[in-house]
Amino acid sequence: NFSAYLQNKCRIQLHVVDTTNTVLDDFPLLGPGFTIETYYRILAQFLLPDSVDRILWLDADMVVLKDIAPLYYQPFDGMMYAVCPDSKANSDWVRECKAKLSLPESHVYFNAGMMLMDLKALRNSLTIAELLQQCNLIRDKLTYNDQDILNYIYSGKVKYLEWKQYNYQLVLLKRIPKNDMHDIVILHYT
Repeated sequence: NFSAYLQNKCRIQLHVVDTTNTVLDDFPLLGPGFTIETYYRILAQFLLPDSVDRILWLDADMVVLKDIAPLYYQPFDGMMYAVCPDSKANSDWVRECKAKLSLPESHVYFNAGMMLMDLKALRNSLTIAELLQQCNLIRDKLTYNDQDILNYIYSGKVKYLEWKQYNYQLVLLKRIPKNDMHDIVILHYT
């Protein structure tokens, strides 16, 4: 089986996580291509074993170009996540999202495609019932599904990293400027 193969060939232990019937299964799916799995990152601290104290979430449309060990092993500096501002954090649509969610103007909206998560801190911050209560407060105000929820709940509790390095979003660009190429660690084909 696959688990034995990973153990024998790669010395990796596979843990299967049951994600049937989560507390967020009835949340809205806005936009094309979104599935209920988009919400699982919000529940990571409850779905993963307690022995896992940090994880790096990478969306499926990301490519890792360089060593990510410095990203993964960095300190959280008292924050629950290490994230990157959305490349369009100063755009009108982000201002509209923030207003809908009643986020302060000073909040820097982050993209949830790359998130280093301090699971230990997250487990100590909210129970699953408290997390669900926070999610339900804004469920009818969502524009970007779980990304809005994460920005709402964890505003002021995230460490910001350089997006051009760890979440370089190819949104409107047809070509990456040459001066940006040498710094990109993670490329995001949003």
